[in-house]
Amino acid sequence: MPSVQWYLNKVILVATSILLGAFFVHWLADHALIWQGPVIPSDAVNSALRYYSHIYHAPRFYVTGLSSLAVAALGAAFAKLVLNPVQGLLFDGGTSLLLASAAAVYTSNVLAALRYLPLDLVRPGSSFSPASLDRFSEAKLTEALQSVAASHMIIAVSLTGVLALQGAQGYAERPQDNWDQPVPAVAPAPAPQDSDAAKKNRQYGYHIASLNSLASSLQCSRTAPARPVPFLFPSGPALPSCLEISDAEFGAITSAYTVGGLGASLMAGRAVDKWGKRGTAVKAAAVLALGAVAVSVGSSFAILVLGRILIGIACGIATVVVPLHLASVAPPAIAGSIGILTQISINVGIFAAQAFSIPLSKPMTGNWRIVQLISAVVALGQIGTSWFIPDGHDRPGEEPIMADEEERAPLALASDRASLEDDLAAAQRHKRDDDDDADADVEDERGLSVGEVLRSTDAGVRKALWTLVAVMLFQQLSGINAVMYYSTSILTAVNPTSAQKVSLFMTLVNLVMTFPAVFLIDRVGRRSLLVLSLLLLSLSTAVLGWAINHDRFGLASAGIIAFVVSFALGLGPVPFVLVGELPPKEAVNWLANLGVGLVFLPLRDALARGSGGTGTVFWIFTAATGLGVLVTGRLLQR
Repeated sequence: MPSVQWYLNKVILVATSILLGAFFVHWLADHALIWQGPVIPSDAVNSALRYYSHIYHAPRFYVTGLSSLAVAALGAAFAKLVLNPVQGLLFDGGTSLLLASAAAVYTSNVLAALRYLPLDLVRPGSSFSPASLDRFSEAKLTEALQSVAASHMIIAVSLTGVLALQGAQGYAERPQDNWDQPVPAVAPAPAPQDSDAAKKNRQYGYHIASLNSLASSLQCSRTAPARPVPFLFPSGPALPSCLEISDAEFGAITSAYTVGGLGASLMAGRAVDKWGKRGTAVKAAAVLALGAVAVSVGSSFAILVLGRILIGIACGIATVVVPLHLASVAPPAIAGSIGILTQISINVGIFAAQAFSIPLSKPMTGNWRIVQLISAVVALGQIGTSWFIPDGHDRPGEEPIMADEEERAPLALASDRASLEDDLAAAQRHKRDDDDDADADVEDERGLSVGEVLRSTDAGVRKALWTLVAVMLFQQLSGINAVMYYSTSILTAVNPTSAQKVSLFMTLVNLVMTFPAVFLIDRVGRRSLLVLSLLLLSLSTAVLGWAINHDRFGLASAGIIAFVVSFALGLGPVPFVLVGELPPKEAVNWLANLGVGLVFLPLRDALARGSGGTGTVFWIFTAATGLGVLVTGRLLQR
């Protein structure tokens, strides 16, 4: 007999499918408002008004029915979560978050805009002529209609995400066969100290996106010049509301973050050996708090660059320490699932930064400084909570970070999770056999160092090294940080009124769509997820570049959302699962991150050929991810 969860799952699927169909019907009016250029023809505005009037004056049972379906879906998701909180935390929790977000968007955006629109003038059966709308501002009408259309698209994508999450949950919980080691259908919740460790990487994600929506507020313009404004309190110190900086300088401020991360990622291993994971994390949080304060009160280009470098140092350490800790405590059978907690924490930080930035990004207010100060407060909180994380075997002087290879997550890159693991194990056994007894004891404890890996002539070691280098390189060359750094600027060029909303929703999708990878990575394999992710990224960047060049806001928005979904499914989380295997690759990640962040805006402008080609730069990412499909697919073959 089917379980209660089975019936609840069917309620969610049926209700969501009907709601999704209802919102897709809005295509009749929406396509002319957001899927064409920024100049909306008058007849499209009039047609949209007539359509929304029919919806607005629909029979009560229609509205009641759709509302009941939404409540039923949300209630069923919440009930599933309550009945099985461990297994449902990611899937049913993500479903609840998406459904609640869709309801919030509909209430705050759609209903508010519909109340403004003159729908009584165009209600069915009434006499209507376009002249009757003359007293309404055409710009305001268009803005309200575009807000409704963009919100409908966001809701439709949210509902599609619900179906994807529920489908992925069913796949993850299906019976397994032909497995050497049984893997739980759903990974158990990590111990509290593991979750606390993963939270450190929220700062990394937070500062990836912390300047995204603040460009118009941080950079002065002719319409928003600098003026002194009080900081935090009416009687607080007066600081400039914005800075006189160019796009290139803004890109340098953004990329200074990666300069610090590059150096810190190379030195993090030694820091952990000296101070332990907890001690290193505490010191990194202190550095981050100092850098965040510098950015929040900075009044010059140099101070902001210095602050971002300090933030990058702290986050560079976190991107090494956190995955190492998770890899050391995760059971081998679910090492991939636990390792993805790093990417989930990063995405939480990205979403938080975008959510804080939107209400604080109004030009000439200076509120952009508060977004940076929030990070300092969180860092101080991390220092306090870090004392609850036991040092364990990572106390200074006891055992280096590469200790006990049996506790580390296996380097399972092929679909059977064995090829490169065998190569590395064979290489290390061969090395130990050739050493004398004393040296062998040391090697048993610490594994291969960075220098030994780089100097090694063993085919297995070099294959593993170049595989990891390629994966981390293509992660950054996919363009993900260009989108996370500049998505608001990208979409503002096409449609200024809805760019921030789509950017915020993009970060939510990025967060939620990481959850399926938690359960798929140990089932379908690293290679399959990476190749599929790269292929979808190549297609989505091609569409995104074309849409931006042709001022198709709706298609550009869909392209960005498809881009982050493709990234979240594979290329985002999988590389962080491998962080505990070979140290040198962090430098590749941060170097590529630096290059993308520093040159994206100038390169975009150089390739634009005036005002109609700002999307051309994304075709570079199309080529890079297309090459990534071939390279990683070949390197990760069995």
